[in-house]
Amino acid sequence: MLRKKEYTAILESAKSKEEIVALFNSLYSPVPAIRIVRETYHRNADKEYEFFCDKCGHGFVVKAENDPEYNEELCVCPNCGHSISLMTNSYYSPKKLYALDEAYRGYQKVLASSGETVDPSFSVFETVEVEGKRYFIARRFHFKLKQGQINKTRIYRCLIVPEKREDNYAVLYENDIGDLTTSSTEKPGDWFSMYKYHAPGVGKSYMSKAVEKLAESQEGIADVLRAWLKLLANSKEYYSKPCVEMRQFFEKYPVNQVPKTVEEDKCYFENHGDYLVFRRFRECKGEVTEMSRWIFSLKNNYSKLVVYRNECWREEYDFKCYGFSDADFMELEEELRKTDVGKMGLFEYLDYSTRDDSCYLNGYYYLTSLKSYPIIETLVKIGMFQLVGQICSDKIKTYPNSKHLWSKLGLSKENFEFAKRDQLYGDDFQKLLAINSFDKKVDVDSFYRWTNEYSKAGSYSIGQIIGNLNIDLKQVIDYLDSVYFDQGCECEEAVSQWQDYIRNYELFYHHYPKTQEDKFPDSLKKAHDVLTMRNNAWAYEFNGVAQNFSKLMKKWKHLEFEDKRYKIIVPNTPKEISQEGARQHHCVASYIRSVLDGQCLILFLRRKECEMLPFLTLEYDMQGAIRQIKGKFNRSIREMTTAEQEKALNKFLNAWSKKTGIATGIKGSDDAACQ
Repeated sequence: MLRKKEYTAILESAKSKEEIVALFNSLYSPVPAIRIVRETYHRNADKEYEFFCDKCGHGFVVKAENDPEYNEELCVCPNCGHSISLMTNSYYSPKKLYALDEAYRGYQKVLASSGETVDPSFSVFETVEVEGKRYFIARRFHFKLKQGQINKTRIYRCLIVPEKREDNYAVLYENDIGDLTTSSTEKPGDWFSMYKYHAPGVGKSYMSKAVEKLAESQEGIADVLRAWLKLLANSKEYYSKPCVEMRQFFEKYPVNQVPKTVEEDKCYFENHGDYLVFRRFRECKGEVTEMSRWIFSLKNNYSKLVVYRNECWREEYDFKCYGFSDADFMELEEELRKTDVGKMGLFEYLDYSTRDDSCYLNGYYYLTSLKSYPIIETLVKIGMFQLVGQICSDKIKTYPNSKHLWSKLGLSKENFEFAKRDQLYGDDFQKLLAINSFDKKVDVDSFYRWTNEYSKAGSYSIGQIIGNLNIDLKQVIDYLDSVYFDQGCECEEAVSQWQDYIRNYELFYHHYPKTQEDKFPDSLKKAHDVLTMRNNAWAYEFNGVAQNFSKLMKKWKHLEFEDKRYKIIVPNTPKEISQEGARQHHCVASYIRSVLDGQCLILFLRRKECEMLPFLTLEYDMQGAIRQIKGKFNRSIREMTTAEQEKALNKFLNAWSKKTGIATGIKGSDDAACQ
């Protein structure tokens, strides 16, 4: 970009504003005109026309019995007698008067002595030489007239283009206060258009003798301007970051010469050792043009697709639309098999992708993912194609530093064999990963029963139970079956009560259940409630940590909130939590230790009409969300309230969520937290 000092020197070498005015006057000699300033309509009366005389500056009003377009007498100044009538042929009327109008918005037309009307703008095309360099200058001047004379001139648009693109470019304009300012635009030609900027167009023009060679007639102005704008664009494009990178790209990865003749839609392949080249050409009227090129290097983990569009090379990221298809790779199979990529499972994967409609990754994505995810080559060669897409999209985490293939996938050997045999993928594979951390040898039948019948319980909860009790998935499924058939307890409720029971057991006995009877109580609800009562009674006397607990709770007082009906309270002591559990007949007292350890936070939701009575208990997971909302006997909001009350509660909780930033999960009646 030219600096202010440089472009100021260039403009000083060009014609001055005074010379421009003299040029315009010599060519067109503006004369005074009669101008319509305003038309006024009155009900049940003739129109009134307010005129302004350029010659004497006198304004006058005329009542028109007829339209002034057909009445020349209206365009005579009563003060000085100056008149102007321009008669032209029109499609609609053989005789039409042009009274130059709208002076209050700036003159739309300038009246010349020749009798023609021109735009109040003047485009000047020149060439200047400064410090041994030649520049093309296109300036568009705007005029203001007073009594038929130009009294103000300014540059509305200015374009400076160096003859050599290596000298770079500058696009300039003059703002309302007359300061030249550098600017840029995608289409500099728009600056000379009346439709883009609501101003007069290019108007009449002047060309220096050096420029006249480029335009033999007045109609050649557009061609001159177009040629200069192309010079500007080329200069801008040449030094732009994408073009610099593109030149470096072509220098680093040279290719063979363009063939003299080509086959339509054929993919041409070149093996340059460290990198492979895929090219596509087009032949038109005997001239061959390269349309797209893909450089791929597995060794350097490099891939770049470029396309030739609008007479220049551009990098393209939409490979699916502009790149090379799987069919192209298949046609080049013989040549590609001689390269490294042809030996790395490409064609095995292509064979699978053509057979499986659910496969959304093509050969290009397979090749470009090999360096980042080398495990996919092995998976393809052993037939586990279904995992490739999930691994490449990071839905499955891999461990490349692990020794064995199964451990690279985060599985035990037994579970890996199961996944391989049954071709697990998607949610099923994710569930196997979750269970694998607790059960290294999953019972297949139990796994499918869990995924089909007990999946609502959640992998995390099931995994916790397996880990804490040191059991396997089969034992979990068998016990949940017995709880359902013998105790009438649904899966989700059973898992929740089982978790609470285990937590209460560990809190009371300081270790997890060890015996078969304790791990799998005959009556889960009874065992759960008994331990809850014992822990509530224990927690009621648990005063040793009361002081530390109170200090901790002070940090969370900002979470308290209320409206006209409800209030959220942060407990002050462990005793308050134990009392809440005893009155509500649930196991919230077992969470005291977790609260002290910073693993969760317990909150009370009360009705303002009776704040001392428990209503709902909330568990905040310290990760930004409410994990549970429970009432008396572990009931949900829906079980405890009417539809109207539930709506009011949800509104209150959403308001609290907006204030605190804590997600409640309350969106409607299907919310999991309020079930």
